[in-house]
Amino acid sequence: MGAATASERVRAAIAATGRITFAEFMEIALYAPGAGYYTTASRRFRGNDAPASDYYTAPQLHGVFGAYLARHVARIWRDLGEPEHFDVVEMGAGRGILAWDVLRGLREAAPRCWERTRYRLVERGPGPNAEELQALAAAAAHPVVVCRALAGPVGGVVLSNELLDALPAHRVRVRNGALQERYVTLRDGRLCEEFDAPSCPELTAYVARMGMPPEGWQGEISLAAVAWLQHVARLLTRGTILTIDYGAVWEELCSPRHAGGTLACYYRHRVSTDPYTRIGSQDITAHVNFSALMDAGTRLGLRTESYQSQAEYLTELGIGEELTALARQPATAESQRAKRAITDLIWPDGLGGFRVLAQGKGVLY
Repeated sequence: MGAATASERVRAAIAATGRITFAEFMEIALYAPGAGYYTTASRRFRGNDAPASDYYTAPQLHGVFGAYLARHVARIWRDLGEPEHFDVVEMGAGRGILAWDVLRGLREAAPRCWERTRYRLVERGPGPNAEELQALAAAAAHPVVVCRALAGPVGGVVLSNELLDALPAHRVRVRNGALQERYVTLRDGRLCEEFDAPSCPELTAYVARMGMPPEGWQGEISLAAVAWLQHVARLLTRGTILTIDYGAVWEELCSPRHAGGTLACYYRHRVSTDPYTRIGSQDITAHVNFSALMDAGTRLGLRTESYQSQAEYLTELGIGEELTALARQPATAESQRAKRAITDLIWPDGLGGFRVLAQGKGVLY
């Protein structure tokens, strides 16, 4: 008899306690060992270039994304005084596609920084295969370390690209001026939902800090995202935490535009709002609350260096000049591909609308 599926594990968890929070459901659906969306042998990762991939991401489009991230990484290295030992840690690194692009970008544009960079990939899933590890080793000046969790001090950059949106989130609503939480339970053998008082005081404290949303609002609160930042900030001795994801500030997330919440599920390039189908086989995401990250960062001793759209971020790094230069060159298949990728990366209604948050500790600006 095979191991339990993600759906079976959800039902077992409900049978044990009567109901579970949506955050608990999301944890099982995405990360249950050997059964979750990100932990199965089918190797579904952000940036996966297989035809059956459920979404496209910036690293998948073109290596230019990682090359321009490398420019920022090199700038941070210089702002830290060009240390001999420089850590670059990528959280939720998947197969290592972005890591390879960043390392190659550093080697070409900032060789002295590349020589001092120790790259670490943190991935809860299977991670890079042997061939991908070999390619990473060839791109790096020092051995690339792959681990399941971040430990030890970090002096340099902690990078995440589309990680926090897939961390477990509680689903809540405001009724009669009070916060209520959505729970997942079973009725007549079928998964269903019910609302009740919040499962933990941290949810009430979160809203007290952020501000109570308007009556009737429904949305998501990711305590896991704040806990992630707390963990990373404590391990960062000097450097920058660079968070790239789709999301917004709390005021925008509470606006009529997002009155029903931001939960989305992705399966083979189709989007739905039903998390209870294809459990373990589809991605489940929710917008990142960047206000919570900035607020928590301030309390953790981090300085918010910048918060901007990905389009603004890449433009400041000079990607517009590359697009202009490509337009002047004779058209080739590669140049056309690069132009399309850059356009997609900075398109305001697409990937360019992602948010980029840089939070620093001990950086010489």
